Amino acid sequence: MTDSPLDKVTMLGVLLFGFALAVPAFVTYRPSRIVRGEPLSALESAGPAFWALVALLLVMALAATSRGSVLRGMPTALVGAVAAATVVWVVGLAAQGLVTSEAPYARVSLSAGFWLALFGAYLVVVGGLRGYGGAGSAALSVGIMPLASVAVMLVAGHLDDLSIMREFFNRRGSFLSELSTHVTLSFSAVGAGTVIGLILAFVIFRYVATERYLFFFVNLFQTIPTLSFLGLLMAPLAFLAARYAFLRGFGISAIGWAPAFIVLFAYTLLPVTSNALAGFRIVEPRVLEAARGMGMTGNQVFWRIQLPLALPVIVSGVRTALTQAIGNTILAGLIGGGGMGTIIFLGLAQAAPDLILLGTIPVVILALVADYAMKGLSEMLSRSLLRGSQ
Repeated sequence: MTDSPLDKVTMLGVLLFGFALAVPAFVTYRPSRIVRGEPLSALESAGPAFWALVALLLVMALAATSRGSVLRGMPTALVGAVAAATVVWVVGLAAQGLVTSEAPYARVSLSAGFWLALFGAYLVVVGGLRGYGGAGSAALSVGIMPLASVAVMLVAGHLDDLSIMREFFNRRGSFLSELSTHVTLSFSAVGAGTVIGLILAFVIFRYVATERYLFFFVNLFQTIPTLSFLGLLMAPLAFLAARYAFLRGFGISAIGWAPAFIVLFAYTLLPVTSNALAGFRIVEPRVLEAARGMGMTGNQVFWRIQLPLALPVIVSGVRTALTQAIGNTILAGLIGGGGMGTIIFLGLAQAAPDLILLGTIPVVILALVADYAMKGLSEMLSRSLLRGSQ
């Protein structure tokens, strides 16, 4: 646990949180969806609940400047998590107070103050966990607490009057469909890329002379901008679909899921191949020699020794590829491939910020969850290998 009299990360979070409460745009109120909005501060929009945020600000400031260890670490992280959940609760109260029977079509949108307060609270959590000096189930519980609180508020209908929730209710069916498409497209592309990447890494490991040529191949895709890559695929896919009827039967055409899948698949190859090759090469030669001395065949050495020892590094490559693919899948919406990009680009076309957020927030959450899950899997495999070597 740190002995520093000033936790800089926590202090930055406190300053941002305090600034967020003072800015004039905590939420934006509009009489209807198409009318220009009026920014409202936290005090103007939240009323008495504003003072709950002020109280949390004072507690976080005390934790950030405390010289002792009582308020450092986990207590600081807990206060930050409570502050993050309280910010969302307060903005829900603000929406309920502004959307009344006299103004049933009013919209309450999240503004800069809200996002600054949320980010400030997150920094306080990060600073507290850093001072706590560890991860584990306690740190995970603190990290999940704000998300769990928001989930409870959503189920309870506390946030129903927010404009982003109005957009969700208006597009519930299409939202769930596009989210399913987004997950399917990104995960399937990464799955296919992982299989091919492992094969390429194995070939390079066994035949070193192929490294130059195969890495030129997988690196080539990384040099092409994503949008340009999608455009380059349209002409050949259109030609193939016109020439071969069975390809059209699979839904392959110049637009749609096919070019998006190919691009996502291609971008997966480099991180998976490079990490898998690094994983194969970190296995010490004496370990392999010992395995062969025990009578193992080449295939047995690979499947029972090399691959298990390389798995943590391989999973790290898949982690990079997956988070990258979840973000890049947004571009599938530009070519009729579906996914959350469809909602995001519709919001851009209609100049509807809440619709853009409706498409963006699930992608961010999905990427964070996938990244954390893959990180946990990699660490679990590393610990398992460490215990096995003792």
